[in-house]
Amino acid sequence: MEKKSLKNEFAGVKCKYRLIAQDIQFNIFLTRMKANTPLPSVRSYAEKYSVSPNTIVCAFRLLKNNGVIYSNRTNNYCVSEKIEQIRIMIADKLICNLITGMEHLGYSHKEFLQIFNDYLDTVEAGDIMGKC
Repeated sequence: MEKKSLKNEFAGVKCKYRLIAQDIQFNIFLTRMKANTPLPSVRSYAEKYSVSPNTIVCAFRLLKNNGVIYSNRTNNYCVSEKIEQIRIMIADKLICNLITGMEHLGYSHKEFLQIFNDYLDTVEAGDIMGKC
């Protein structure tokens, strides 16, 4: 997310650190950061998101508790050594939620697969965003 959009998104939000943690995690996965890669400093993230360093520390604590990052002895934060396992675990959870949601809409697994395959055909045909 861009700084501007996050700033607007923060208007009236009580738990900014959760949104920031989500954004940092998204960027770790999106850029396929390798295990043990150092993250930018707390201060640089605070400037990027226009929040206090304490808010970033809270976001880092949440990411650390979720196993996405760790702190080393020099107080820097790095990408977890298990980042790929965490990525797979999150993907599994997303797939499970998708299938459960489709079941709640009354679709069978066979119907779900047909809808999913149709969607993939749309994406492969050049509509990169599909129906999103």
